[in-house]
Amino acid sequence: MHRSPSAATSWSDPRPSSSFLSIGQRGAPVQEQAVQNLVHKYATRASLEGLTPHTLRHSFARHLLDAGEDLVTVSRLLGHERLETTAIYTQPHERDLEEAVGRLERDAGGARASQ
Repeated sequence: MHRSPSAATSWSDPRPSSSFLSIGQRGAPVQEQAVQNLVHKYATRASLEGLTPHTLRHSFARHLLDAGEDLVTVSRLLGHERLETTAIYTQPHERDLEEAVGRLERDAGGARASQ
């Protein structure tokens, strides 16, 4: 008896045999402009200015890294051949820098109070 692969199994390989992100209803690849138009349409409806397919891809990668996913896995999911390309997403945000300074200040304040 042939069983269909589970959703987890079918998504286990982040780079499907096709190099296209999505296949349209007629089996042809979805054109880049069509993806851009859809993102623009729904971004406009949601009042999200400046949202592009690239910003969605960047956000996806950054959220994975922020959630603790390793760089190699994120690199594979993005289809990067070199880790250096994916490492761009590891650059700290302004918020990250502010939080780091805040931790230092808290730690230094606690050390002074215990003296």
